[in-house]
Amino acid sequence: MSLSQHVFLYCERGSNEALFAEPLNAASNASFLLAALAALLLLLRRPREMRSADHYLFIALVFLIGLGSLAFHLLVSRLVVTLRGS
Repeated sequence: MSLSQHVFLYCERGSNEALFAEPLNAASNASFLLAALAALLLLLRRPREMRSADHYLFIALVFLIGLGSLAFHLLVSRLVVTLRGS
């Protein structure tokens, strides 16, 4: 099996190679992106002295988790599974 072959061993994917073969997983991961955006907007409304680098780091991590998980569920291949460690 090459690293670019699709993996069909889990979740809702079944044997479907389509980009949106896992709509529930993709939608739930999109909620991470929305949460990060909402948190950033709320943070920017606070006075500058009430913001810290930790706030921005946390928001960035939530956003990256959402992006990574969304990519995993949309573009699943042997390479992604290998990088993830599953």
